[in-house]
Amino acid sequence: MRLTPAQVAIRLITGESLRMATRDMTKAQRIREGHRMLVRICHCDHGYDLLAWHKELRKSNAGGYNWGGREGIPDRIQNALDDSNWRETVAELKRVDAERMARRKPKNA
Repeated sequence: MRLTPAQVAIRLITGESLRMATRDMTKAQRIREGHRMLVRICHCDHGYDLLAWHKELRKSNAGGYNWGGREGIPDRIQNALDDSNWRETVAELKRVDAERMARRKPKNA
């Protein structure tokens, strides 16, 4: 089965492994890579908010997202939201991201 760029990104941000391509990546690395891909595909940033990404992709059809006019939330998104390990991993990524931002120096300081 051939996946569109948006499908790959959603699978990664939900922490899924994509066979050979991501087998050596940690869940955190997959989530971060999925986020990076979504930002590049959509030209906006919803952080790790899966519902916001789903809404954005449905509206724009960016990256070949094919959920279309169907109602509801895709199972893989709902499964990630229900997964305490996924939520803990995302919380840690947000903490690390916030620390990095705090350490950055202002450009015109």
